[in-house]
Amino acid sequence: MKINLHVVEIAGNVVRKTFAIENGERMVFGRSSHCVGRLTEDDRISRRHFRVEVHLPEVKLRDLGSRHGTFVRDQSEEGEEERYGIKKRKIGKKYSFSVAYLGNGDKIRAGKTLLEADIPTCCWLCNGTIPEENKKVCQIKPGIYLCVQCTHHQVPAKILKQINTYLQCSSCGQNIAEEIPNPGAGAYICKACRKQAVHEITMMQGLLTKTEDVWAQKPGVISDYQLHRLLGIGSMGVVYSGRKQDNTKIAIKIMLPKIAARAFYKQQFLENLSKYHHLKHSNIISYLDFGFASTGFYLVQEYCKGHSVAHLLANAGGKLPLEQVKNILIQALEGLIFLHQQKIFHRDLKPHNLLLTEANVVKIGDWFISNEFENMGFSNSIMTGMIGDLPGYMPREQLANFEQMNASSDVWSLAAIGYLMITGSLPRNFQEDIHPLAAVLEEDVVPILTRNPNISQKWAEVIDRGLKDNMEERYSSAQEFLKALKSL
Repeated sequence: MKINLHVVEIAGNVVRKTFAIENGERMVFGRSSHCVGRLTEDDRISRRHFRVEVHLPEVKLRDLGSRHGTFVRDQSEEGEEERYGIKKRKIGKKYSFSVAYLGNGDKIRAGKTLLEADIPTCCWLCNGTIPEENKKVCQIKPGIYLCVQCTHHQVPAKILKQINTYLQCSSCGQNIAEEIPNPGAGAYICKACRKQAVHEITMMQGLLTKTEDVWAQKPGVISDYQLHRLLGIGSMGVVYSGRKQDNTKIAIKIMLPKIAARAFYKQQFLENLSKYHHLKHSNIISYLDFGFASTGFYLVQEYCKGHSVAHLLANAGGKLPLEQVKNILIQALEGLIFLHQQKIFHRDLKPHNLLLTEANVVKIGDWFISNEFENMGFSNSIMTGMIGDLPGYMPREQLANFEQMNASSDVWSLAAIGYLMITGSLPRNFQEDIHPLAAVLEEDVVPILTRNPNISQKWAEVIDRGLKDNMEERYSSAQEFLKALKSL
């Protein structure tokens, strides 16, 4: 499945140009040669103007801090174009990268360019495409459709009852229509309940042991574990210490999406994890169990008593000795090499998910879920409001051209962690009056010797090469980066 964005007008002149975006893909629009959605004819278009992410039935448009803004008009509105849904707006000294969810026929105004969204109608239940000629007979409620195949196996009255259930928070029962776009066949916890549950372990355990969700894959399995103490809150969820029934100490990562977890994507996530969760290596965290219980995903993993590199840095005053940096990076690269050999790219490496055992063995955490949550459309959709991290370990291609990400993208992130351990600073400058994502797209990496002139030229060359924005100038693999480090 795919969507089409048709360019219909530039500066008042009629244009016929179409950009096709496949389901699960992202496309950046702008004047830069790095943009797949290149719009060079309009001088009011920014170099990187906006990004479209497609995870049908959701289609998300995010302004990238463009100079002249991005505006969306619902196709049902009449009259003069309004600033609806998405715009660049200044809040204090920080710019907000606003987001809009697109519907079929919506108009997008960027600079002097007008585009129109052509988005297929999807079945509420199976997510399959419904042909235009079948839309009338397949509609069971305004904006909600059931394909012919699903209609043959489901009673419409029963489906309507389920729809009404899914329009409510599974915890408090409040209507969530304004909080979640295109609610589908999946349980959902409202923002207030998610925030409360993080710090109330009894409530969190309760949310994950409910079994009334007809889409639950392994209902009640989370009850095999007892949550004990909150260990940390990250971009992919929250982590608790806990114990199995045999009293073995474990860590449990829980992910409550802020968009409904549809049956199709849940099944895909669990099937993919079942292929990889058995992987073992001395420098990656071992997953012991996993599942989806009522309202959220959970991963049971080995417990690392030695905390994380982030914790280590905080206790050391922000910087580490070069030999310790080298040891950490080499171990992390050994884990990365193993993962890359399995065709697994991390895409979210940072000091918080480089974990340490009591024996100072480095283990990479979250090595599976970041990639899978991107594929499911849950990226930046976990535990909303809990995280304020700067994207300091994000390579430019992760925003500008996601499909180009490969092993060297993880190399950039690990080099950025090395840069932080040596200098106490992030590789890019993040200024208060520029949105952090704009800094990733536009700010150059500061040479490491500028931050710490006390390191050798050889060390500087190794780290700086790992942080090249041009992927062709960077180490092409973790093996190449490892070889350079070992030569120091």
